[in-house]
Order: sequence, then structure tokens, then C-alpha cells
Amino acid sequence: MAMLNTKKFLRFISFSAAIVFFAGTVLVCVAATSNAAEQVPIPGTIVKRGVPWVDTTKFKKNPPWKIGFSCPSLTDDWLVYHLELMKYFAKQNSKLIKEFYVTDAEGNPIKQIADTEDLAVKGIDVLLSTPVSPAANPGQEAVFRKGIPVVQFTRTGGTEEYTSILLTQEELIGRMITEWLCKAINYKGNIVVFSGVPGAWPSEGRLMGMRQVLLKYPDVKIVGGPVYTYWTLTIAKRAMEDFIAGIPKIDGIWSDSGMSAQPAMEAWLEAGRKPIPSGGDIFNGWLKMWKEKKLPVYATTNVPLFIGVTAMATAFKILRGEPVPRTAEFPVYDITDQNIDKWVRMDLGDAYFPFDSVPGFFQAPEDLKKRLFGSKK
Repeated sequence: MAMLNTKKFLRFISFSAAIVFFAGTVLVCVAATSNAAEQVPIPGTIVKRGVPWVDTTKFKKNPPWKIGFSCPSLTDDWLVYHLELMKYFAKQNSKLIKEFYVTDAEGNPIKQIADTEDLAVKGIDVLLSTPVSPAANPGQEAVFRKGIPVVQFTRTGGTEEYTSILLTQEELIGRMITEWLCKAINYKGNIVVFSGVPGAWPSEGRLMGMRQVLLKYPDVKIVGGPVYTYWTLTIAKRAMEDFIAGIPKIDGIWSDSGMSAQPAMEAWLEAGRKPIPSGGDIFNGWLKMWKEKKLPVYATTNVPLFIGVTAMATAFKILRGEPVPRTAEFPVYDITDQNIDKWVRMDLGDAYFPFDSVPGFFQAPEDLKKRLFGSKK
């Protein structure tokens, strides 16, 4: 793939105010101003109407640059794969990057504060940051106050001290899963709820979306959970086994992720029960189980695996002095019986996440997928 540059971005825009319709909302991808040609979103992102664009001319400097990434942890396959994609993208753009430093906070906010301080000492030109939790904010905030631009992504972290932030529409995901599930059980019945990591925005945002929808359907009752599974299959399966043993009637399973939906459904079927409606996100093991067993289930896309690549591309724009949106988001897609074949990879392992590429901008390499997820299990 050719090195990322402004001209490549401009090919994605054919007029000054591109309007995208998504989920019933009009999203303006390029602000309609006199300098709209300069306000070009990274492909694969959406910028909502009214979001300000940040003047980054003060950060402009010639490459190659030092880029630091403060990673919250590397404890699950999603985090490992998304970092590998960042490294691949960095290699593709090696002429722009002098050093790409990566730290692993191991899920510890105190360590992440120290990590970001260490990155600043190394003389980074830009910080890419995914906070473990709001408790890790002081590290990122200290770097930002030193005049180093910050691109925050995946998690909100509860701070405003960043140059640009990239977010998945977590509440929307929660609403989409819940609307589907409520309809599937005819807007009446008992559901059990599985979430991920307490305090993490992907977990809490999706729960918020779920609660917003359930206010409309009072006959849908939560009879178990939310259980925080830390997106661990064994925890989710054990919790579902406990629900089965202690709750007489369960009509549906709500999960913020396929990593919980798959083991929950597995426990349900192993107990000799007939499949029930269940929602989750785009975890390959979940999609494979769905297709193999023809389950009455549903999924949405997750935090895209290319979000770190997008953060790095945003950093390039900042260091070129090009305007960037204060907030950019990613679209969310339905996975249904009608389009599951577009998403599922039966030839790859369960731990693979399919939402990893943007046509014309970034393509996850097949050899990396096969190296990380070549086994079918």
C-alpha cells in the first residue's frame, strides 16, 4: 500500500460537503466552510454536524516523527491484533516514523500514568492514548499540558485534554442489540445480561444504550446480571450456567460482545435447551457458531480493529499541520442471516475479529490473520 498522504485522502472527497445517511441520522463528513477542502476525515470515520475542527499548524514539523502509544493492556486477542495492525501500518509508513514506542499498562492506571511520563521523556512528537480508566487520566493530561498533541481512541476516559478523539458509537451498539432482542422476544419476557469490563466505555456505553431502549418496553425484564465477564469466555459460561440453575424462565440473552454471547449460548445448549434469541458483537467464534447451528441471533460490528491505524493516520495529519476533527466516530453495521457470509471467516480461529479493514484506505494483511488466527479454534 502506498504511503499515506493528503492527496490520497482527497480522492475520497468529490465535493466540499459530503453527507452520509446512517441509522436515520444525517452525518456531515466535511464541514461546509470556505476551507472545507482542507477538512478531510480519515476514510472509514464519520464527523457529525457541528463538530469543531482543530487547527494543528502549531504542531507542524518535518518527518520522521517519534510516535508513542500508551496501550491499556495486551490481555485479549482484540488488543493484540489491533496493535499488530498498527505496527504493520507503521512499517508501511516507515519514512514518516523515526520511532514507534509502545507501552503496556497491564490494566493498571498507575502504571499507565508512569508509562505516559516515560513516553514524554523519550521526546515523542505525538501521543496515541487509550486510557485504562479515568484513574489513568493524569498521565495523558500531563503530556497534553507539555504541548504534545494527543490522539485518544477507543475509550473516553472522562477527560477533555486531547487534540482529537476517535470513538465507536457504543450507546448506539447497545440500542441496536436491545431493539433486535426485544423484537425477537415479542417485547415481553425475561433476559439475562452480560457486559465486559466495569468502567470501560465499550461496556458502560452499551449498557447505557440498553437501558435507554428498555425504558420503552417495560414487559422486558432483566432477571440476571449485568455480569461483568471481562470479555473472558470461561467467566461468561460459568455465569450462564449459574443463571440456568437459578432462574426458571429465560427468554433471551443480551451481551455486549460475541465473546460473552458465544459461551453463554454454549452453556444454554449444553443444558439441553432450545436456542433462544441472543445478541452480541462481531466475534468470529460467535459468527461461526451462529452459522453452523443456524441460531436465532444477531450481532453488530464492534470497535473496529483499524481504530489504532486511524489514530496513527490522524497523528500524521496533526504533524503535517492539517486540521483534524475534535471528535470522529465509526459507523456501526448490522450482521444478520442475510449478510453473515460477508463477515464470518470459517477458515480462521474463533478469536479473530472481522471488522479490520477499510476499502481503499487500509487492508489487514491475510498473512497476519493466518499467523494469529490460522487455527479454526
